[in-house]
Order: sequence, then structure tokens, then C-alpha cells
Amino acid sequence: MKKILICSLLVWGVSHSQLNAQWIESGKSKNTIWEYSFSGGKGTEKGRGLEKISIPSVHDFLPKPSSGEVRISTADISLTDGSSFTLNGNCETPCLTMVHTSGNYPQPAPSKFVARNFAGTSKVMSAHFKMSLNHETNNKQAIWYLAVGDASNELFTNKNIAPSISNNGPSDHTLYTVLRFRKVAFNGKYGLQVRHGNGTIKWAWQNVPGVGLNKGKEYQIDLFFNNTDQPQDYTHNGTAKTLAAAAYHIYIDNVQKGENLTTLNRNVVHRGNNVNQYTGNLSGFAFMSREGAQSFTDGTAPADPVEQDNSASANLSDFKIIHKKEK
Repeated sequence: MKKILICSLLVWGVSHSQLNAQWIESGKSKNTIWEYSFSGGKGTEKGRGLEKISIPSVHDFLPKPSSGEVRISTADISLTDGSSFTLNGNCETPCLTMVHTSGNYPQPAPSKFVARNFAGTSKVMSAHFKMSLNHETNNKQAIWYLAVGDASNELFTNKNIAPSISNNGPSDHTLYTVLRFRKVAFNGKYGLQVRHGNGTIKWAWQNVPGVGLNKGKEYQIDLFFNNTDQPQDYTHNGTAKTLAAAAYHIYIDNVQKGENLTTLNRNVVHRGNNVNQYTGNLSGFAFMSREGAQSFTDGTAPADPVEQDNSASANLSDFKIIHKKEK
């Protein structure tokens, strides 16, 4: 029997005054805040090929957003009967509960929460949320992806499309970047990797030093993305910071990570003599599992064999997106 471990995705608004990070406004450029709450609904959706989309005028499982679109989805094919999503189950605050995909080895079978076309989109965006990662006792592997890019990218609109992890794929043309929180060892911690171009048609993954997330511990995540060709200024915990052009910054529990890395930048796609990179608005955000979680099956972990299953979870809360946009 395949194992299923539920995870909670908590997303609700926090007032502007409570947020300890924002873009520094100048001239006509102001902060535009997008908030989303899972309050007002209850129930569970489960299965392969699932897709539920809510917009301001349509409620389809997920509560209606104030602008843009929110959706949940699972791939048409997976090794088990698909992931599930539960609204406001066993949680004290408005939440969405997700199940990690079992994958479709050797192919991906993504399970996603997507937000796109939020109000005030621009090339300068930050995302803020709390996150805890969990897994069952015999779990070996659990990987959670975060992607940012253009809202029309297939990654945000097609339930079967997953981010490319090796060769460049068609969906890469309008993605800004992809990050992943990754556990690949029995009793291991979750590291953080960022995707970047290596000058060929293939992607490379950079380990971010100093990241080892413990099971079940809640962490504050702050991400600042700059898709312009000019530096952008912001404040974090009252400290003024400058973000270089076409680059991004990562904070975990208010500590900047990867500050000295040269790979925290806009993804560049190389195709022959052509070099492609997305330079437009950052209007799509996704949090997902892609390949299956893995567990040892004989009860004597860390010995083989392993099976693809749903034995990991991720818990997100206090989610907010801020764009710096001319008004």
C-alpha cells in the first residue's frame, strides 16, 4: 500500500505594517501587495488529472482571489491515484492541505498550487511566507520546487508540465528561475538548490551553503527578485539592501543565504548560438512537488529497495507577494 502523508499549505494575508520587508519606493514606483486567504471553504479534492481554478468571479474549490487566478492541479498520470487537496481541515487558521506527488517514474507527475496574474505585476517582485517540511519515518527523498516567471508559461497553466531539471525545455523560455528544497537521504536535512545556466543546453544546480532545514521546524522565507537591468533597493528587518540587476536574494529566518554566489540570477537558456532569457513581468508563482517522494520498503532503512510514494509534506503560511510598480 502506498503511503500518504498530508501536508498543510497555509496562505493568508498579513497587514502591510506587519511585514518586515518591502521595496523602497521612489517617485511613482510604489509597493503593490497581493494577499490570498483560504478562509470560507471546506472539503477535499483528490485524484489524477485534477484541476480547479478560481478567479474573482468564479469559486471552484479554492476561495476566490481579489485579483488574478489561483489553482490546484495534479498530473493526468501518476503511480498512485494522485495527490489530494483539503481546505481547512485540521488546522487552526485558514489552510490548504496538499499531498506530495508519487511521481510517474521516470517521468514527473507534478502536483501544484499556482497563483498568477495578481494585481500590480511588474519586473520587481518579492515573496514572503513561512515553511516547514515534514516526512514519514522511512522516507528517503522529498523535493519541493518553487518557480517564478510569466503567468502565461505552461508551468502555471498546464497541469502536466513540470520545471526542467536537466535539459532546457519549452517551458523555460518565460521562467525567471526555479528553486528546490531537497532531501535525498534517510534522516537527512533539507538543502536548498537554485537552477542556473552553465553555458550549454543543460541546466546546472547550485547548492546554497549554510542551508540545512530540520524536519517539522518552521522557517521564515523571504525572496526578492529583480528582473530589470537596474539595481533595486529594498529593506529587510530595517536594513537597506541593494539587489543587483537580473538577480535575486534569499533569506531564511532573516539570515541572507548565498550572498557570495554568482548563480542567484535570471536563468539563461542556451540553444546553439541563441541565448534566451525572460526579461518580462513576474506574474506567476508556483509551489509544487514534481517527482515522487521515496521511502524504504523493508523497514530496515537505510537499506534498499525504495518505492515512489506520498511520504513527505510541506507546510506554508503567511504568504504574500509584493511588486514595485509605477502608479
